[in-house]
Amino acid sequence: MTQSKSNIILFDGICRLCCFSVRFVIRHDKSEKFRFAQLQSATGRFYLAKAGLPPDYQNGLVYTDGKEFFMDSTA
Repeated sequence: MTQSKSNIILFDGICRLCCFSVRFVIRHDKSEKFRFAQLQSATGRFYLAKAGLPPDYQNGLVYTDGKEFFMDSTA
């Protein structure tokens, strides 16, 4: 199966709740639809810049489908 590169969840790698949430999604994502990156990583900072968010953004999850960005509860 080809893994899509457009469904990316950015999360705070320091936040225990965020890390738990990512582990939950991974366990239940049988089709491997989602990819993940910590907000603090180079990939995370790249997508934050694309979303127009500051590089130190840590206010919650960010989801992108490759075209749009969704934050917090809309993610």
